[in-house]
Amino acid sequence: MIQERAIDSLYQRLGWRKPSIDKYDILDVNNLKSLSGKYFDDFNVLTSIKNLKDTQENAGINERDFNEYLKALQYKSIRFVLENVFDNKVYENTSILANSVKNDGTISLDTNTFYGVEIDLMKSREIALKINQIGLFFDSSGSFDLHLFHSGNNAPIKSWAVTTVSKTEVFTDINEVLYAYSKNIKGGKYFLGFRSVDVVGSPINRQELIRQSCFVGIEFIRVPMTSLEMFNTDDVIYTSDEYLNIDYLVETDYTELIVGNSNSFDFAIGLQQSVNVLEQISNTTRSNSTERNLSAIRVEAFLELNGNDTNPNLPFKVGITSKLNDEINKLKQRFNRRCRASVGTLTV
Repeated sequence: MIQERAIDSLYQRLGWRKPSIDKYDILDVNNLKSLSGKYFDDFNVLTSIKNLKDTQENAGINERDFNEYLKALQYKSIRFVLENVFDNKVYENTSILANSVKNDGTISLDTNTFYGVEIDLMKSREIALKINQIGLFFDSSGSFDLHLFHSGNNAPIKSWAVTTVSKTEVFTDINEVLYAYSKNIKGGKYFLGFRSVDVVGSPINRQELIRQSCFVGIEFIRVPMTSLEMFNTDDVIYTSDEYLNIDYLVETDYTELIVGNSNSFDFAIGLQQSVNVLEQISNTTRSNSTERNLSAIRVEAFLELNGNDTNPNLPFKVGITSKLNDEINKLKQRFNRRCRASVGTLTV
């Protein structure tokens, strides 16, 4: 998983140099900006605003649209690099707390009490817990709110309206991602559940629950709560009573790693931008009488892109694509880590 703010943190780390030719001096401040002091133009002799504009399929593109095109091209390079360095599609484990509902009697609820689960994520910047759904199995039908607290916040982080159906397990879509580390969260624990004062009826107990022991600890708790505010964690009572079910997914989240090491990706992004430019030059269908022979610049772009180590009639050259692949592999070796999940069973 890579959040959008990680991608945004890399935008404008590199920029374009101000063109010296008046007809190409049309870049806005966003495309000229370089937070790192590095510029796309310096990665290859053919990577230039002049070549990009002259090989645009739309020969009459206006300044605004051209600047928007450059912005999109930079984001394209960022996404390509991150998607190739980090394996976003592999998750560590998916599970539910309860494999099935076992009617083990109802749970008597105390007044002014919060019932739910304590969620303790492994203290890593690379772990995220995605809660897909919450399952509720009550002896009566009704509606109330579920609340998500974090030990570092007084008010609930989020709340959801849920509905119960008598003696029927009902799953509600949550689609909430929890992080041990994020912009506003630094460690601590989460608490997800409901207030006894709000519910109708009683939850039906469960058995044989499953949890992730490698990345996340999930424990059922109850704690006194007189107002909708974060309680004192010292007052938490751990219990074998099981109030709800959770369909969840533990994923590798690279957002904080990327944000905290943004300068590490500059070279790869610069190389990828050159690949974008060279591919455009190589594949353009435009011709321009004021430019060098189009076939000649296409050959040059192809050589810069792919290099040459087999044709004796052309000079030896390491292509930009090869340099990019080498840099991607270096970043993979540096940042990719894996942890094997182990699954345990909660006994009651």
